[in-house]
Amino acid sequence: MKLSRTCPRRSYLMNDLGFAGRWDGAIQMTLVTLLDITPIVAKLRMIVAFRAVLPYCRTLAQDDAHFAYFDGHKAGSRHVWERAGMEGGPPGWEDDEEVEENPDPAMDEDLEKISLCVEKSFDLIRGGLIDRLERELAAEAMAVWKAYTEFCEEEVGLGAEKVLRATFEHALQNVRFLEELADRLGLEPEPATVEEYRAALAEGWRCVVDRV
Repeated sequence: MKLSRTCPRRSYLMNDLGFAGRWDGAIQMTLVTLLDITPIVAKLRMIVAFRAVLPYCRTLAQDDAHFAYFDGHKAGSRHVWERAGMEGGPPGWEDDEEVEENPDPAMDEDLEKISLCVEKSFDLIRGGLIDRLERELAAEAMAVWKAYTEFCEEEVGLGAEKVLRATFEHALQNVRFLEELADRLGLEPEPATVEEYRAALAEGWRCVVDRV
C-alpha cells in the first residue's frame, strides 16, 4: 500500500478502451483460429506435393520390382541348371546375343503381372488413403473456418475476411487454398463441429469484452 501511494502518477492518451479491448479480442480469436487451421493446411499442401512426385515413385517401384524379378529368375534358373548337371548358362541367360535369339516368352507375361500389381498398390495409396486423408483434413479445417466466419458476423459484426485482412493478412492465402480445395471436393463441414467451435470462440470473445 505504501508503494502504491508513493508511485508517481501520470496522465496518458490512448485509444478508446472499448475499441482497444475488442481489437485485442479480435486478434486473440483470430490467432486461436489460425493455430488450428494453419497446421492442417500445411498437411494439405504436403499432400498436393506428394501427388506430384507419386508417378515418379511408382516408376521407381516398378523398376525395382522388375530388377528383383530378373535377379530371382536368373538365380533360380542357374540353380536348377547346375543341379541338373548341365554345363554353361541356362536358357535365357546366355550371352546378350544369344538371349535375343532365345527369349523367354513367360518373362514378358510375368513382368506385365508385376507392373499391374505395382499399379494397384499405388492406386490404393493415391485413390484410397491419400484421397480419404485429404477429405478428412479439409473437412476439419473448413469446419473451423466456417465457425470463425459465423463468429465474426455474429459477435464482431464484420466479415471474416475483413477481420483476417486487418489482423493476419498473410493467412488469407491459406484460406483461399482451403476454400478452393473444399469446393473442388464438394465438402460441407459438419454442423455440430462448426457450432461447437463457434461457441468456444464466442465464449472467449465474451471473456475479453466483459473486461472492457
